Amino acid sequence: MKAIATTQTINLTDTTTGAAIYYTTDGTVPAPGQGTTQKFSAPFTLSASGSVKALAIATGYLNSALTTTSFTLQRATNPTLSPTGGAISSTQPITLADTTTGAAIYYTTDGSVPSPGMGTTKKYGSPFTLSTSATVKALAVASGYMSSAIAQANYTVH
Repeated sequence: MKAIATTQTINLTDTTTGAAIYYTTDGTVPAPGQGTTQKFSAPFTLSASGSVKALAIATGYLNSALTTTSFTLQRATNPTLSPTGGAISSTQPITLADTTTGAAIYYTTDGSVPSPGMGTTKKYGSPFTLSTSATVKALAVASGYMSSAIAQANYTVH
C-alpha cells in the first residue's frame, strides 16, 4: 500500500518495443476491450484510494506478468477542540489543534461547515472566546493531504 496525496499522477512504462500497456483502476484484472480496461497512452491522475493493475502485451511475446500497486489517499487528522463542549463562561478560551504537519485549521462559530476563504470561516491562529452559545466546527487542511473530517463541539455560555 502506497500513501499518496489528494491526487497522484500515474505513468506506466514497459521496455519491450511495441508493447501496449493495459490497465484498470478498479481492482479488476485488465483485459483488452473488456470492462473497465483502458489502453495506456498518457499519464493519468488517481484521485481516490484503490489499486492500479497493469500488463503489457506485444506481438510475438507472452503477456507480461500482472503488476498491481495499491494507493491510499492521505487525510489530515481531525482537529481537536478543547474544551470538548458543554457549559463554559464567556472568558473560557477555546483551543483548536491538529497533529498533521503543516496543517492549517479553519473554523466557524455559527454551525456552518468551514470552507477556507468562504462565508464566516476563520483561520485559527490562537485561542478564542465565545460571547454566546455556539456550535464550533473545525477543519484541518494540509498540502498533500485530503482535508480532515469536520470536528465540532457545542458550547453553552453561562
